[in-house]
Amino acid sequence: MNRYTALLLALLMAILCILPASLAEEPATETAAETAVEDQVLGTMSDGTTIMQSEVDAIADQIISYYSSMGYDMSGEDTLPIVRQIAIESYLQEAFFNATASKLGLDQLNEQETAELEGRINSVYDGLINQIYTYYGLQPAADASEEDKASARANAIAMLDSMGYTYDYIAVNETESFNYERVTAALTSGLSVSEEDLLASYNSHVEADKAVYENEPGLYEQSKSYYDEEPFFVPEGFRGITHILLSVDSELLNTYQDLQSRYEEYAEPVETGVPSEETAAPEAETTEDAEEPETVEEPVTEAQVEEARQAVIASVQDTIDEIMAKLEAGTPWADLVAEYSTDPGMSQEPYKTNGYSVYADSTAFDPAFVQAAFSIDNIGDVSAPYVGMYGIYIVHYTRDVPSGPVELTEELRASLESELLSAAQNEVLDSAFHVWLGEANIQYTELGESYRPETVDSLDETAGLDE
Repeated sequence: MNRYTALLLALLMAILCILPASLAEEPATETAAETAVEDQVLGTMSDGTTIMQSEVDAIADQIISYYSSMGYDMSGEDTLPIVRQIAIESYLQEAFFNATASKLGLDQLNEQETAELEGRINSVYDGLINQIYTYYGLQPAADASEEDKASARANAIAMLDSMGYTYDYIAVNETESFNYERVTAALTSGLSVSEEDLLASYNSHVEADKAVYENEPGLYEQSKSYYDEEPFFVPEGFRGITHILLSVDSELLNTYQDLQSRYEEYAEPVETGVPSEETAAPEAETTEDAEEPETVEEPVTEAQVEEARQAVIASVQDTIDEIMAKLEAGTPWADLVAEYSTDPGMSQEPYKTNGYSVYADSTAFDPAFVQAAFSIDNIGDVSAPYVGMYGIYIVHYTRDVPSGPVELTEELRASLESELLSAAQNEVLDSAFHVWLGEANIQYTELGESYRPETVDSLDETAGLDE
């Protein structure tokens, strides 16, 4: 875990006010550092460097704080040993990078590198100040005096300081990140990805996703729409749909939607059966016992729903007629979409060209939109107007989405290459780290043995975040 990244995420979540009130309070369970009566040695390296409990527990407490911000208690008896093991490994990895930087002479920065690092520190710090401005409404007006601007900045800095995000803290962590990148670049400078490895990775992704999605278009749609993933295999049956969305009078649309909802509610079949002897002939209630009859809402008829639908269409019929006349006269569909559609997605690529990927049982779209998309049979066809959740849809069957393996585009090649290169870099760094550990020959104390890194489950699995 990158200590700085974890803390930054915790800060941003606090700023966004997404923490429950109960989590804003100090946890009842003691943290790793609070359990220590006095600082003790956990281990000694071959060069005489001692690993102190306070330093490792400080990292452990930051890990606990990070997971607590997401609602998970990592300070319990079951999880605290794992947190400590992760913390000491993080401590050792930092020591490894510092030692390697010193050995390679990378801890000495020239003038250009110093300026680059200072720029990064200032950029991160100013970014946090802007976050404070945005979420706490401290942004000074554009025409504010220099004195007011300075006062607003001072207030934002005071808030950051109260959270522990001092300029010096940011500088230390950005320096560590900077050195990490330099050491990584030095140790992995000769790495590259072969064409053979890239193609093997692509084929492996294709086969894995084919097994998952080939017969599961709903799961494929869910991965794309809800998890923003791009599977390597596309199942059959998807159409690329572009459309014109016409805004309509909200009162007319709400009336139609209300009637439609009530009609569908009453249209649901009611369970019936032969009444038992106990219920077949209930005794008549006396006048004194009789309650006031409940007001029964009249069921909505199909004719009423259709009348409301037609009213919505009639409200923009002139625009519909204008669109259809221009289409008949040869105006390109894309031009009509640009002129009339109120859906911002239709002005953004790749949807502008390829359309939305829709299949017959899509759940990621308004049912009326899906119905319109499959009311036409041929590529190039344009549907009749359909009244839906957001207005009126006039859809165009733009293309069939190619099924099977996705195309190995230059963009995808670059992504795979980055993925493979990162994996190769991690292998080199891990190997170098373990060589360094062997040379460090750490002798753990009795207390240190309870911190000693072992092969453990990830914290995400322990916390239940993978569920």
